[in-house]
Amino acid sequence: MTDGIYAWVRHPIYSAFFLIVIGAILIRGNWILFFLIPLYWLFMTFLMKNTEEKWLIAIFGKEYEAYKDRTNRCILWIPKR
Repeated sequence: MTDGIYAWVRHPIYSAFFLIVIGAILIRGNWILFFLIPLYWLFMTFLMKNTEEKWLIAIFGKEYEAYKDRTNRCILWIPKR
């Protein structure tokens, strides 16, 4: 699936959850929790690169590699053509 939202970002569910976490921390107003955001980002990036993306490369090979080259992992961005 490489059209729709997947043309903009490879992991839209993780992106949405990340935005929800940021919103919850900002609404809570606890700035100590704000420092957890980069740690969460690093954890999710490490987890995705070492599990899900390796699995997808093993299944789809060069097609997934090309898809990775034109889309961002979690940040919504205009697709590279």
